[in-house]
Amino acid sequence: MTAELIQAGSEYVIRASPAGADVRLVCAEVHQRNWSRVAKGFLVTPGQSPVACFIKQYIGKDGAMHADHWDYEREGVERAASILKEVVSVPKLLIHDELRVLNVFEYFEIVSLDQLLRTDATAFNRCIDSVLRRMDQVLAALLAAPASCDITGLKSKARKYGHLGVAVNFKGFEIRNAGVPQSVSSSVSADDLVLFDFVRPYLAPVEEAAAKLFVSVGMLNWGSPLGRFAAGPDTALLARAESILRPWLDRDAVDAELELQQKFRNSELKGSQGIEVFLKWLGVAVFGRYYFAKLRAWCVKNV
Repeated sequence: MTAELIQAGSEYVIRASPAGADVRLVCAEVHQRNWSRVAKGFLVTPGQSPVACFIKQYIGKDGAMHADHWDYEREGVERAASILKEVVSVPKLLIHDELRVLNVFEYFEIVSLDQLLRTDATAFNRCIDSVLRRMDQVLAALLAAPASCDITGLKSKARKYGHLGVAVNFKGFEIRNAGVPQSVSSSVSADDLVLFDFVRPYLAPVEEAAAKLFVSVGMLNWGSPLGRFAAGPDTALLARAESILRPWLDRDAVDAELELQQKFRNSELKGSQGIEVFLKWLGVAVFGRYYFAKLRAWCVKNV
């Protein structure tokens, strides 16, 4: 099965549901990522004003189609919306189109936390503590979910750690998948913090979710710009995160997440051309080993 790639400036007719009316999906500003194509667009329903939306098509840079990711993300966002509706904002899933392997989400005018760090470090530093305090509430909601929400069909993963209890976890739960308004203040409300790209939900100790979040804070300097990457993780930021997330953190869970991230980043190097892949590999070989060594040493001493 193959699917037509969405293109900027193109329109697509989509049946919103088996019994629903056809809607037009207008794409703009399409960007190709490693694992998907994304775009801002508009949904046009007969008799209604166009509605801004975020479009994600699950076709990677190499042309591979990821139908499993497409379906996992549907399940993830639906579960997350139910669990976290009182704590943060979760974009609604508006369309789930199998023919084009795309999902269409409610649009929020936000900037992701990793982008904010690179474009406006002052704004990032102004809001990050409040973001992490709200993430503390997110972890509490994930822990409470198995007792208060429908968890039918979720796979359970046994771990060697975990004494706080089993929570609903999400494969994509990390700081890069959180966004705030560009003009965010130092007090982040449930409306201000938007979480997205949850991907597959599953059951595991809540310490796993906390470790994913905490290690992702440590990984914010990874990649680009080169100066940040070469400097390694921001230990002052790690200390701020540790002080807020301390009740949820477990050394074994953090160690397991560090090992997972190092394996992933060493093996999943993609690029549009051979030279791009080689340069990414070289950057990881030169700076990546130092980066993880510094991050792991800090965690051993402080977590």
